Amino acid sequence: MRVVEPAVGLGESRRLGLDGRAGVQRVSVLEVEPALCDGLDPRSLPSAARSAAAATWTLSRGRWQSEPWMFDRRGSLGLMVIEGLIARQLMVGDMEAVELIGPGDVLRPWAEVDREVAQQVNESWIVTRRARLALLDRSFAMSVGAWPEIAANISDRVAMRVGWMALFSAIQGIRRVDDRLLATLWSYSDRWGRVTPDGVLLELELTHRLLAGVIGARRPSVTTALKALEESGALTRRRDRSWLLHGQRPAVLATPSADPQQQQQPVAVPDRSSGNMLKIAG
Repeated sequence: MRVVEPAVGLGESRRLGLDGRAGVQRVSVLEVEPALCDGLDPRSLPSAARSAAAATWTLSRGRWQSEPWMFDRRGSLGLMVIEGLIARQLMVGDMEAVELIGPGDVLRPWAEVDREVAQQVNESWIVTRRARLALLDRSFAMSVGAWPEIAANISDRVAMRVGWMALFSAIQGIRRVDDRLLATLWSYSDRWGRVTPDGVLLELELTHRLLAGVIGARRPSVTTALKALEESGALTRRRDRSWLLHGQRPAVLATPSADPQQQQQPVAVPDRSSGNMLKIAG
């Protein structure tokens, strides 16, 4: 990872509610997250990488009090997670929903929902693993302005978060809690897992309460389901609190195949010679 000289003072990092002990550094976002180069002319990559330098800060483990006034939102593309894991918790009454945000994700914590809706929701942020964020602020956006593909790829990251949330919303519809848990952990492994000889390693330190918020269940049910999954050999909770997934991906996550009958439906096309309709196999 290429590190360039700090350009933001520690006072600014403290104002943002970030951990200033390690100082503020700048990194080339394209080197940290190469997928943001998609669509760029290879000849322009060196100059684009030099221009795509962003300030970074570190979030210590624990609750992060994020408020809209903490950020200069004018022209900002957001905050990109480089390392670590953050849980976004939403409380509506006594029900809790949790979204996990990890490396490669882009968040805009200053973006607020409708005021009336916001009054009914209690939002909080928990750093479950020490996190490092890149601030894609106005100066960054202007520096990469010559390459609109970069901003487009960053916007895609926000859209991808919406897609992941839709997936987990669908998983919540699975009847059995153990099946929900297994589908959720395997889905996380697609993003942050690592294949090992013993199984797929998922280095996420998640409490049973956080998992309950992710899958839409109660904590005692999650505890019971995890015990059953361990006993069945589907997963192992390691001493360092990471997860080891065994066997194959759950069938519920398999890509659905096309309906054979639908594929064989005849399709009507015009017969140019006679003006009649011909039917051919689809």
